Parts: sequence; structure tokens; C-alpha cells
Amino acid sequence: MHPFLWEAAGSNGPIRIPAYGLLVLTAFMAAFTMVYLRSVKVGIRPERLPPVFVASAIGGLLGAKLLYAIAVDGVMKLVLHPMATLFTAGGLAFYGGLIGGAIAVLATAAYTKLPGWKLVDMLAPALLMGMGIGRLGCFMAGCCHGAIADLDANALALLDEQSFLHGQVYVQSHFPFVLTEFHDGVGRIHNQPLYPTQLGDAVVLIGFSGLLASLWRYRKFDGMLAGLMMLFEPMIRIFIESYRADERGYALSWAVTSVPSWLPPGFVSAGEGLPTGDPLHPSAIMVGLTTSQFLGFFFVSIGIGILVYRFATHAGVDPEVALEDE
Repeated sequence: MHPFLWEAAGSNGPIRIPAYGLLVLTAFMAAFTMVYLRSVKVGIRPERLPPVFVASAIGGLLGAKLLYAIAVDGVMKLVLHPMATLFTAGGLAFYGGLIGGAIAVLATAAYTKLPGWKLVDMLAPALLMGMGIGRLGCFMAGCCHGAIADLDANALALLDEQSFLHGQVYVQSHFPFVLTEFHDGVGRIHNQPLYPTQLGDAVVLIGFSGLLASLWRYRKFDGMLAGLMMLFEPMIRIFIESYRADERGYALSWAVTSVPSWLPPGFVSAGEGLPTGDPLHPSAIMVGLTTSQFLGFFFVSIGIGILVYRFATHAGVDPEVALEDE
């Protein structure tokens, strides 16, 4: 709704400050701050954390870019033209960032002899906070928007026409209760009411971050918060993706001759224009699970595995002594 916060003419083209980039930077800073504040309370010296921060940022960004490139351009293009495919403007996939960041953080923790399970518990609410702020960046840029939704005739428009936001936010009395409309930006649907996937994701993720942070003192074992995050965040993502207009296609798909009325639009939007390969039913429609939904089920199983393993092995909470109490 406001892709660029500041623009000025330059000799080689316009100079811009993208809202998305600034909010992604804010997300990293907020996440690092949460980890820093928790480290002081559990006895991990903050000067040991910078390698973890650097590893999480590099691994997360590379993983997010890699999965996005695979989902959008395919493995073959990535293999044949890796630099041109990876190093392009925009395009990040959260679960790729989670995988890349987790590998980098766990490797760094092992090398620096930091307590790995306690560290991932510190990172879990911070990661959710960063994701929530990042989704606000998506809202400003206009990406990751929802599918087209029905706008009630009595819906209330919240933004003035002179607002600095290039769009509109509506409130109505029935589901989805809040709708968004983008007049420009990087999204593919403009000037139509949409499901508020970015705002919904942001609110839920930031709220979930606060909930996990508040559960710190009630943990039964180190790794509990990480397991809960891996269990419930994908469920949130799978639900919200069901209302998203993801044009990147499916990870798992099938053809149907008619779409059930109860099926959320996100199961269809990603397949618009894709050939079904069914000569007997040329009018068939592709439906399926997006990459994020497909990976979401995988991460739910990991979350269950973490919780079951740590509980079954009678893992406890390692001693925590605030630095000021030493």
C-alpha cells in the first residue's frame, strides 16, 4: 500500500527507500533485541551472540531466496543460471529462511559451545516476531496478498482518500470481517477487495510471539518453545494460505471438474491458468497445496517430534542464572 517510503530523482534513475526492505531490517533488529534481552536473564553473555545473529541472517536470507527461486523458477533454471536466479530483487520464502537459518544457527551453536536447545527456545518467539513484522512489509509492498473476496455493500472504508497508503482497508460484519484493496504495488491483483492475509498473518504471529515469550518460566524442558512454534505456526500458515492468491503454483496438485463451494479460494488461485493435462476434461481446474502448505505439514511433524523426543528422554531445563545475579 506504500511500496516506497521515500523517493528522489537520481542521475542513474530514482533513489528509493523501499518499505519492505526497511521493515525486514526492523524485523531482524526486533528479533535480535528479544534474544539479547532473554540471554541476560538466562546467563548467556551477550558478547557470545553476534556469531549467532550473523549466521541466522545469512543462512535465513540464503535459504529464503533459494526456496523462493525453486518454487518460482524451478530447479533446472537454478542449476543452469544460479547467480541470475538467486540474486534478483525481491522474493523470499519463509520456510526456506527457517531451514537455512536453523542449519546456520545450530552449526554456530555447536561451534561456539552455546546450549543449543535453550538457544532455539530463545529464538522461537523472536523468529515469530520477526515474521510478523516482515508480513507488515508485505502489506506495504502489496505482495503475498489474499484472493478476491466478497465486499459487503455496507462495508466501512477505514482510510481517507488522501491517505498516504495506496489502497483501502474495509471492515464488514461477516467473514473475513476485514478486507484490503491495493491500488498499486508488486501484487498481481489491484483495485479489488482481497482477503487480508498479510495483516492477519502479522497480527497472529506477533500475538503468538508474545504468548511463547510469556511461557518461558513454565517450560518443562529446553526445546519446548521451539517445538510449540514448529507445531502451531505451520497450522496458522496452512489456514492463511488457504485464502491467499499465490500465483507460484502448487507443490501438490490435482485436477477437478468442479470446485466445491466450501473450498477456500487459495486452493484454486495458485492454479489459475495452469494446464491440467486431462484431455477428457479440458475445462478441468487445478487445485492443490502450495509450497508453504505442503512444507507446513512437514514442519508440524518436526514440532511433534521435538516435543515427544524431549519429553520421552526426560530432558529438563538447564540451570539459568541471570548475569546480574552472578
